[in-house]
Amino acid sequence: ELEENQLFANKFNLHKIDRLSYTYLVFNMRKDKLKDVRVRKAIAHAIDREQINKTLNNGESSLATTFVHPVQTKYVNTDIKQIPYDVEKAKGLLAEAGWKDTDGDGFIDKGKQKFTLDIKMPSGSDVAKQQALMYKEQLKKVGIDVNIVEREWTVYLQEMDKFDFEMNMGGWTIPARISDPYQLWHTKSAVNGGSNYSN
Repeated sequence: ELEENQLFANKFNLHKIDRLSYTYLVFNMRKDKLKDVRVRKAIAHAIDREQINKTLNNGESSLATTFVHPVQTKYVNTDIKQIPYDVEKAKGLLAEAGWKDTDGDGFIDKGKQKFTLDIKMPSGSDVAKQQALMYKEQLKKVGIDVNIVEREWTVYLQEMDKFDFEMNMGGWTIPARISDPYQLWHTKSAVNGGSNYSN
């Protein structure tokens, strides 16, 4: 409304800037279903991040390719490409990994085991719940059945610390200065009580 108000626009300059934060969906690579890189890539291709951005953020967020924020221009690897939303590519990768709908029920399986995934998330955020529901709907299109599991914050953290999850949702606030990625990404943090939840 302010942008369209000429009286305001004559007196003020309006700028939109990215928040110094990101949200994420973590795969627990200790789980057999998620060890295959083709499965993880398929899930990435099956998620329509543009739609999520448009629906939840009015299209005003940037789609991240790295945990380094764009304001840290000196450190951003601009060669990393976005993973495009591509349902057919996702289905193909899952089929290569042996996951197919053998009984025609709309969900993929392997060795008579259905491909179901739990997404654990902290309870209490309507926006996060809506995002989780969008993940569920989008992954259903490639035959993955998703259960959304909400946890009270302290319980959520305890389960993350013990790697008691398949996928989890969360977010990090980051400083404008370059931050040390050791805590989140180093192998030594992929231990009980560490912050490298994806291993």
